[in-house]
Amino acid sequence: MSGSIFNPQNTLCIPVVKNFAFLELEQKFIFFKGLYIVFVLWFARKQIDDLSCQLIDILIKNLNHLYLFGCRKNQP
Repeated sequence: MSGSIFNPQNTLCIPVVKNFAFLELEQKFIFFKGLYIVFVLWFARKQIDDLSCQLIDILIKNLNHLYLFGCRKNQP
C-alpha cells in the first residue's frame, strides 16, 4: 500500500492508531506525561532496594492503567 493517500478509515484495522489519532490535544499530553512518569519510575526501580521496588511496581501498574487507557476531565 505504499503511495496510498491517508484516509482516516484506514486506521480502523490498527486499534492503537485509531485510538491515538483522534484524541484531543490535552489527552495526548496526559498520555505522554504518563509514559514519562512510568519511565522515570522504571529507571528509579533499577537504582533502589527490593522493598521500594515493590511499591514502585504497584505505582507503575496503576499509572499504566490510568494514563494508557485514558483519563477524562469528568472522571475523579
